[in-house]
Amino acid sequence: MIRTSIRSAKPISADRFDEMLNILPPLNWSGVGTATESFQMSEMLDIHLVTLFVRIGAQHFELETGDLVTHRMAVSHCAQLIASASVIP
Repeated sequence: MIRTSIRSAKPISADRFDEMLNILPPLNWSGVGTATESFQMSEMLDIHLVTLFVRIGAQHFELETGDLVTHRMAVSHCAQLIASASVIP
């Protein structure tokens, strides 16, 4: 269960997203060239804990997740944040 959970999510700038994309080679980079994109930092936070970055259109997020959270799961979580007005576009 922990490996598929999302512990935290926060909005970030496009600059932060790009910086993290270019720091280390990304893992599980998904959705390149589409409306949604995500990648994991190649450096793990803990044995099953990673930092995952998500882009939905022009909005960007940084998540702390289990290592088995998929692109679809992360995008869905961030879309719910946007829809609930937790994040102002």
